[in-house]
Amino acid sequence: MFRSTPISGGVIDRYNNFTNFGFAMITLFRCSTGEEWYFFMFETAEVTPWSYLFFITFILITSFIMLNLFILIVLQYFEDYHMKEDNPL
Repeated sequence: MFRSTPISGGVIDRYNNFTNFGFAMITLFRCSTGEEWYFFMFETAEVTPWSYLFFITFILITSFIMLNLFILIVLQYFEDYHMKEDNPL
């Protein structure tokens, strides 16, 4: 049956791991949202010290992309609704 306890440690478990491409993408998506990404970093650092460099670089890049997407959406709405010719302001 299903195991209710993690396979190794507290964070890397049956669905949050890097054993195949699908689970790796789910894990990286979870990390990119900011949900306890540092726990994954510390737990994978037990296997390889390169995980510090990988996770910090990954979080910096995804945060930069998300910030740029947010700014793009705000500017697009500003241009669509406030920069019209018939706008009295």
